[in-house]
Amino acid sequence: MRSIRPLMFALSLFSLLVVAGCAQQRFEKLFADSVARPALACLHPAGDFRSAGGVKAEGNDTFTGLITWRGRALDNEYVTRVRVTVAGGQARVEVMEDSALVPAVRTTCEIPVPQ
Repeated sequence: MRSIRPLMFALSLFSLLVVAGCAQQRFEKLFADSVARPALACLHPAGDFRSAGGVKAEGNDTFTGLITWRGRALDNEYVTRVRVTVAGGQARVEVMEDSALVPAVRTTCEIPVPQ
């Protein structure tokens, strides 16, 4: 009689991949629709938003993403990489890396998000 363990392991792995894929899609939409623009306004108020992307899920409520923007003073393009943690209708945005010449005015921001 064969062991059922390999089958159970495969099913568990498959369900984890499905959940991770759903979280990834949910985070991409949340970042593009609700988080990236207000985060840029909080971190770099003098920046003009260009795009949001590069989203990578890190857990059930945490992901990273890239905000591409243009500075008004020199008209240069910059990229800010952030970590976003979502809890209780709020997204906590933390700067991880920033290519801007002038540092962000804040290193963290709280953004209200739809639940």
